[in-house]
Amino acid sequence: MQLFARISVARLIAIAGLLLGIANHAGATELCPFMTQGSAAKLLGGDVSATVNSTEDRDGACTFTRQQASITYTLAIVVHKTPTDPCPEHSTPLKAVGNEAMSCRFSPSSSETTEKISGRVRDMFFTIALTIRGPKGPDMPAEAEREAVNQAAEQVTGNLY
Repeated sequence: MQLFARISVARLIAIAGLLLGIANHAGATELCPFMTQGSAAKLLGGDVSATVNSTEDRDGACTFTRQQASITYTLAIVVHKTPTDPCPEHSTPLKAVGNEAMSCRFSPSSSETTEKISGRVRDMFFTIALTIRGPKGPDMPAEAEREAVNQAAEQVTGNLY
């Protein structure tokens, strides 16, 4: 009888552990394979929310967003086997950030700017864009935007090697 009780308790513990593992996995947030949420928060200057869409083929997209009053900071990372929205040909070439890396900046409106780096690491193409929407303020001047995108590009390309 005592052996039966030990086996039953062992089975109950195993089943409970399995159910807890399934419950934790179901509630787990998918992690960005190219950058941590903490790194993105540091680059954007505060807590961020993350949206991740990745595959087992190393393709994927991660978007980190920080809202501060009326300003929205969005860091978007896209990695794919084909080029996705690269910088135009006349953009500034970058060294030591993957291969064929280019930097560009554009402002579709007076309340929105995007600083972007696109390039390649081995057979994977990447695009990293920092978009700031809202009234301009001293929080992140153009040079700081450029530096944040450069740091993100260094981290992403390091993770792709």
